[in-house]
Amino acid sequence: MSSPVCVCVCVCVCVAPIRGLFLEQSRMSGYEEMKCAVNNVFPAPRVTWETEPPTFEALRPVTRIIPNKMGLYSVDSRLKKLKGLPDIIYICKVTSLYSGQTWTASIRQREIRESPGTDLTVPCAVPSYMNKPSLKWTFSNGEDLSTILTYDSWSENIISSPPWKSHAELDPFKISFGDSSIRLMDPKESEHTGRYTCVLSMLYGTHTERSDIIIGSPVGKLLLFNKQASLWKKNISQVLFIF
Repeated sequence: MSSPVCVCVCVCVCVAPIRGLFLEQSRMSGYEEMKCAVNNVFPAPRVTWETEPPTFEALRPVTRIIPNKMGLYSVDSRLKKLKGLPDIIYICKVTSLYSGQTWTASIRQREIRESPGTDLTVPCAVPSYMNKPSLKWTFSNGEDLSTILTYDSWSENIISSPPWKSHAELDPFKISFGDSSIRLMDPKESEHTGRYTCVLSMLYGTHTERSDIIIGSPVGKLLLFNKQASLWKKNISQVLFIF
């Protein structure tokens, strides 16, 4: 009788997981569009787009999947900005076909004008796909970037930067209901005209809301704002990296 033969089969699976999701608003194509990108992954992921609230208009993104010399994929997906819907949230979802894990990035932008000395609310709302995200508010006048405050969703601790303690206020009670807006108190023309950015983040997801605030007369402050905006548009982006 012949001896039994044991055959061992070794299967190797090579995976390059998603480590960063990049979302920005761009005008490189001659019109406003959203660009969602992920680099150096394997296998190629699936990209989907949504809006919040949902729109009756069909979304028609253009997605390119390009392999490099190492066999890793870079994905570039672009969605033309919808007309007549300035306050909508654009959501890009990238799903790994190996693990099934979905990364999500979203963005909303708006412009607000107000008179000097008048308290105003800079809005930021938690999108429906997020649960207890951490929060960071920043301000940019076109040159310098400063932190206004941060909020840790687990410790419920709010840390305000000293220059902003008397000017920006976050209501911890409203946060539990998804409202992460700040109240800007006694805003000054030269000091508080600029871009206010709210970033909500959690594992595998981040949401950004940018509010361009113009304090003062529409004519005088518009000239200053246009100069600032030209600098902002060079880096209108959102990046999420989790290792």
